[in-house]
Amino acid sequence: MAQTAATNTTAKFEKQLKLADELRRTQPDSALVITNKVIRQTRQTKMYDVLGDAFNLTGLIYDAKDKYNDALKYFTEALNCYQKTGDEIRIAKAYNNLGGTWYSLDNYEKAFEYHKKALKIRQGTNDPLLSATYNSIGIIYYEQGNYTAALDNYVKAITVAEKYADEPMQAKLSSNICVIYWDQKNYKLASQYAQSALRLHTKTNNYASMATAYNNIAGIALDQGDFKMAKINFDKAILYASKVNYPTAIATAYSNLGEAEYQQGHFAMAIEYSLKALATRREIGKKSAIVKSLIKLGEAYSSVKDYIKAEQFYMEALDISNQAGLLKERMRIYDELAQFYKNRGDMTKAYDYLTMFHKTNDTLFSNANSKTIQELQTKYETEKKEKQIALLNHQTAVQQLKISQSNTTIGIISGSLLILIILAGLFYNRYKLKQEARLQAEVIHQQTIASKGIIEAEERERKRIAADLHDGVGQTFSVVRLNLASLLGRITFNKTEDAFLADKTMALVDESCKEVRTIAHQMMPNILLKTGLASAVKDFVTKIDADKLKVTVETSGLAERLDSNTEIVLYRVLQECVNNVIKHAEASRLDIQLSRDEGGVSAMVEDNGKGFDTNKKENFEGIGVKNIITRLTYLKGSVDFSSAPGKGTLVAIYVPLS
Repeated sequence: MAQTAATNTTAKFEKQLKLADELRRTQPDSALVITNKVIRQTRQTKMYDVLGDAFNLTGLIYDAKDKYNDALKYFTEALNCYQKTGDEIRIAKAYNNLGGTWYSLDNYEKAFEYHKKALKIRQGTNDPLLSATYNSIGIIYYEQGNYTAALDNYVKAITVAEKYADEPMQAKLSSNICVIYWDQKNYKLASQYAQSALRLHTKTNNYASMATAYNNIAGIALDQGDFKMAKINFDKAILYASKVNYPTAIATAYSNLGEAEYQQGHFAMAIEYSLKALATRREIGKKSAIVKSLIKLGEAYSSVKDYIKAEQFYMEALDISNQAGLLKERMRIYDELAQFYKNRGDMTKAYDYLTMFHKTNDTLFSNANSKTIQELQTKYETEKKEKQIALLNHQTAVQQLKISQSNTTIGIISGSLLILIILAGLFYNRYKLKQEARLQAEVIHQQTIASKGIIEAEERERKRIAADLHDGVGQTFSVVRLNLASLLGRITFNKTEDAFLADKTMALVDESCKEVRTIAHQMMPNILLKTGLASAVKDFVTKIDADKLKVTVETSGLAERLDSNTEIVLYRVLQECVNNVIKHAEASRLDIQLSRDEGGVSAMVEDNGKGFDTNKKENFEGIGVKNIITRLTYLKGSVDFSSAPGKGTLVAIYVPLS
């Protein structure tokens, strides 16, 4: 009985922690209440796994809030609990989280130490979270400028993540790979990985990671000079980061908005955004980020010739860099100060700071050389020992040669036979796989042809009905109205009731004419055929009553027309999405974002309505939703629905153009 009660108690706590884990990405404060309650109730027991899990979740919540010292404390408590039970998978989890927090504090040495410990355990236990450790190590290599090693670890991570269908980790890796391509100015691939990350994070309503993805999309747009698209996505990053109190993403967005304004020569706005970024980064306490904001403020104030404030910000940045040992940042500040004093005509100080810049640069180069020499020395010693071992092995091999010769003939015959059997099996298996692949490809091809035929037939029928309504029924109604107006003009009505009935009849005919034109236009709008998708969508939403539903439409990259089929299908899909909002959402606001890049067309339809439960299958059984999915499948596109009761709905659409 006692054992049963203990099992029930453990199950109760595990259920509470599962709920906290689900809440921590969208309602972190509520999750914190649950984990603290579990800690209080289990601290005096020997339920170390449960207590450790509660400490670990609490650490993750504080880490997401950028409260790194609190996170370290709770991760360390978790590690102590796990070490008492000897649970290697949990121990590896604690090591990995400690490494991640030390990375956030710019202590790469400590971060490597803990991640290597996690890696050793996870490689030995085939832990699905091995992908998280490879990812963390890749991030550190990236920060150190070793892109090759970073990509190598990201590839290892994504292989493990795909094996275990770990979509959240695949999304993180997409973001990290995006940043590498972005640094190399390969904006096309960077944008593809950023959009992929956003789609995956949207599926799980991971607001913090969605904010990071929006920051990446905006930053890529900023680097290409698309200030409008950059601002739209930076604003979205701030929106989603604010929902979960994620200050790092908020500060990044403000900092980059300041950079965008600075590049456009709007120095007052650049200062305003940079001050917001600095205030947020001071609260977080990450020194390198604070220094970046201080340098940007120095540049901005110099541009408006407020040299006193500019000098103050530069000097504060220098003080922090000296205290924190930030050598790269210090070198940049010396360079900025040399230029600053040169522009002010103070050549003595300009020369002094230029000299310090070169000395710091030499120090960095010297440190890099020392590290390289040390690595070469270690490699030399290792190779020397390996040669000694090889020599001993050779001597042993000579003594055993005579013994092995007698077994060689038998081994060759047996090995040859075994190889023949294996090769025969491989060839048969390969043939079988090829046949299955051909069959599957043919099935997919036939399904595509069928879908294409249905959609094209539907569009032809729409065009025919629209033409019949406009040219047939519409023209007939016009003649009826003309004749009726002529007839009524000849008749004198003695009774007021008769005159009223005649006017009402004329009004009904007018209304019928308008209704026929409206239906014909909706079935095949002329504006779509004449001016394209963006204009047609904007025209469509202008017909919606703004008092009941306020609609905003943002478009970019659609100056050049899309393929006719693509435009028609996307128009129908967006039309269906808007109609669903009007009929079901009870929303007061609807935002539509439509953009095109080299890879494809993306659309976001977001409302603030009542939302729905995406886990219920019946919510996807409607004809409208099925039509959306079928049409996008025809274009080899994708659609993700992100919603929850009371949280509104976000529909993310992507159609590749290649």
